[in-house]
Amino acid sequence: MKKPIMSLLLLVSTVMAISCNKNDSVVEPTAAQEEISAPGAVATESKQQSLFANSSSSTETGYFKINKLENGNAAVEVILDESLSASGSKLKVQLVAIDGDTNEDEVFADLGEVSSATGAGSKNAVTLATADTPIKYDDLITMQGFRIRVTDGSKVVSEAVMM
Repeated sequence: MKKPIMSLLLLVSTVMAISCNKNDSVVEPTAAQEEISAPGAVATESKQQSLFANSSSSTETGYFKINKLENGNAAVEVILDESLSASGSKLKVQLVAIDGDTNEDEVFADLGEVSSATGAGSKNAVTLATADTPIKYDDLITMQGFRIRVTDGSKVVSEAVMM
């Protein structure tokens, strides 16, 4: 009885050893995969700032929070007041900079969408607009002269100058 069990154990362990490949490795997810697979990623640090009807307004329209993920990348949450959550459309959130030469906005990073029905939106693994490269939390919170901008089509509905 012991001999068949030992043979079976030897066979199973041999099959398992053969099925392991030397090239098997852990594959790091791309930023897009991380965004999809980690909607509730844990923030280790965060920085919050108010959003306003426009950059020269004192009327608060919500807030945005930049979160530091466990891997050091940045994630963004945007919460808008009820006054902006009536249209039922998706509002686009972007990190923009003003080009000093052309005085035009340049999109630095797409920060996802906010549902105007709920007034909430988030994006894990904030990435550069020109590449699928994640932006680190420490880099994002130190950027000066950038704006978080919420738009409905071409209309700016809320924004904040990052400080």
